[in-house]
Amino acid sequence: MQNLFVALLATFIAHAASTVATLTAPILAPYLHVIYGVEGRYIGLYSSIVYFGSLIATVASVQLIKSIGAANALKAALILAMLGMALLLVHSQATFFLSAVVIGLAFGPMNPVSSVILAGVCPPKLRGRVFSVKQGAVPLGAGIAALAIPFVYANFGARTVVVAVIAVCLAGLTMVLATSSFVQADIGKSDAKPPLMALPREFRRTFSHGELTRIAFISTGLASVQFTFAPTLIYVLVTHGGFEATFASGLLSLVMLVSFFLRPTFGALADWFGARIVVVCIAIAMIVFSMAFPFIITGTFRYAVAAATIIYGASCFSWNGVLLSMLANRAPRELIGEATAGTMAISLVGASMAPLVFTALLTVTHGLILAYFSLAGFAALALVFALSIGKNEPVEGHA
Repeated sequence: MQNLFVALLATFIAHAASTVATLTAPILAPYLHVIYGVEGRYIGLYSSIVYFGSLIATVASVQLIKSIGAANALKAALILAMLGMALLLVHSQATFFLSAVVIGLAFGPMNPVSSVILAGVCPPKLRGRVFSVKQGAVPLGAGIAALAIPFVYANFGARTVVVAVIAVCLAGLTMVLATSSFVQADIGKSDAKPPLMALPREFRRTFSHGELTRIAFISTGLASVQFTFAPTLIYVLVTHGGFEATFASGLLSLVMLVSFFLRPTFGALADWFGARIVVVCIAIAMIVFSMAFPFIITGTFRYAVAAATIIYGASCFSWNGVLLSMLANRAPRELIGEATAGTMAISLVGASMAPLVFTALLTVTHGLILAYFSLAGFAALALVFALSIGKNEPVEGHA
């Protein structure tokens, strides 16, 4: 159990640090025109570039894990996150968007690498809870960022924000290095090192398993909503809701705090009642609140907006651990890394497109309704595939 705790701690901190890096620019969205000469509405484009970079890195992570091991891949990702943040120290449009690519390359391997590490030390009966606790790093990192970044920017400026985030990533790297003696450094490493172009063949082998294909499309729908909701929330609340930037960032932080506690709760429910039913309920909540949110946000009651934002955001950020545990329990053990990477790759195709679709609809219609209805469509995709998946999770080794 000591190895499980250490592995969970290392992957948790690394994922939290990379999440802070991905959300630094979105949290600064109301001020981007001052810092980088980029209009705030282009934050959707920035996020799409981040997730496109994540897509490339996720696909490459299978080979990376086999070449250097999952723990070493985790270290490499954190180094990339620091490099991506360093590009934000230069206040220009070119380096601003280039940073999105590099930060995306850092964020992409987090789920495949973490799944390989945790699956190697965690028994199947605990995976719903353990994977959900690890995924709690995302809302925790985002919540801390939403609280701290506006304060640091207001008092010390944009460059201090960037340096602080680099320090967070460095702290994550230091923690991973410190736990290397407990976490098997070469876990996931393979003597067979196929060339990069062999990866599509491995994904075809992975997705010849029908249930893994369905899980990938569930993840695509849910990720599309999540990865659009968070980066655009502050901009939408300020420009369309008429709220102050401090209120918007505080609300995003509160969303993440609630999600942090909900993730292990939903993970426990998945262990007890099955991951499928939990995912179905989350998808339904996403659909309902995506369709209701544009009408609520333009209302005059601040507390109603806050309550709706918290519930909507919590549904967007509470599914990841449940889905990853479902994937780990249904995939053959030797394919867990590949299946996770393949699922995340397909998910990131949607995640890189959804913010663009959202931003385009927002710009063309000058309103929120069609933009948020598009998110309801992505959640509906997840619901359809969740309902079509088998109810029972097979015993490990018989998937």
